[in-house]
Amino acid sequence: KGIKKLMPGRYLVWKEGEKPVITRYFTPEFRPDESRTLQDWADEIHSTLQEIMKEVKDPDEQADSFLSGGVDSSYVLAMSDAKMTDSCGYDEARFDESGLAKQTADLLGRGFSRCRITPEDYFAIVPYVMENMEQPLGDASAIAFSLGCLATAKNTKLCYSGEGSDE
Repeated sequence: KGIKKLMPGRYLVWKEGEKPVITRYFTPEFRPDESRTLQDWADEIHSTLQEIMKEVKDPDEQADSFLSGGVDSSYVLAMSDAKMTDSCGYDEARFDESGLAKQTADLLGRGFSRCRITPEDYFAIVPYVMENMEQPLGDASAIAFSLGCLATAKNTKLCYSGEGSDE
């Protein structure tokens, strides 16, 4: 109770008997580079990702790719040599991107594995995630990501609670 997280770029000095002092040591400055076109930036992202992919794994290693159905994970998959994709989905269609993930995997000729997250799975793992995050987190996707990581690490299509199915 009463404990708060420091804002980025700050440190706290506490001395017994004195009020804590918070000091800001860094203030980011946003200076957009207007000299480059959108295509220049897109080309840089593409070439940087090509370079990074060479460092992700050794040529004799196999890697799966997490696939949400969104642009970022789809692009990373397209740039990789991953043969298998891992995705999480929900029975509630408005929260479920796994259909898009499957379409992307199929389009790119990759395998597809889906971990179905039930409401029970989701809420059962919240204490585990919060303990391992070591700080409060308001990003609900961390819960699904944790379930996906556990399912992938177990090399099975089962979720945290042992429930779930694949498509």
